[in-house]
Amino acid sequence: MLLSGQVALSLARAIPRHVQTMIDGRRLEDITLWALHPGGRSILDSIGQALGLGDEALRHSREVLRRFGKMSSATLMFVEKSMLSVKSASRLGCSMAFGPGLTAESMIFEVAAQPASWGHLGVSEEKRSGAASRSPCMSSTQDEIIGMIVKRIRAAPERVTLAASLDELGLESLDVIEMAFDIEERFNIEIPFNANNNTGPAFKTVGDVVVAVQRLIVSG
Repeated sequence: MLLSGQVALSLARAIPRHVQTMIDGRRLEDITLWALHPGGRSILDSIGQALGLGDEALRHSREVLRRFGKMSSATLMFVEKSMLSVKSASRLGCSMAFGPGLTAESMIFEVAAQPASWGHLGVSEEKRSGAASRSPCMSSTQDEIIGMIVKRIRAAPERVTLAASLDELGLESLDVIEMAFDIEERFNIEIPFNANNNTGPAFKTVGDVVVAVQRLIVSG
């Protein structure tokens, strides 16, 4: 699917006229988190410029676009999860999704104060302080990943073997991406993946996931 270049231009013209309705009369400067549907860099650029948003306001939207590509409106869930992974005080945010037509939907949300977190977008505390190695033993890594899969599919543990196919276990593509987020946060790694060109580890089996994670831990 290709988006017309007029989409970004139309949004840049329309959003400023309706933004007060979208943020329910609040001051624009009171909204510090912007979860914009990253349908492309031009869309983020045009809305950011139209509303006068700085780089930090769109950081999470841009990072999700860079890492995963365009995933339709579901991309917003990944942007919001990225926001939750970072330590912060309580803040107000606005989500916007865009669809055919051209239509726009929005909501106001509040992120509660977050404790310290090793989110996948940040630099780990261990890296900053030079603390002891983050790498658990390989058998522990395998056990934890299997445990994550068991919990996600709610299956009997004996079904989840290294040779088990992710498809046969009922893990669909979005399940695998969400699981990758969980693994990244647990092991403080970044799993390369892009929904547009399917780059990165080809996770076919549980063993593929374990091997890829172990390599990233060692190389990190």
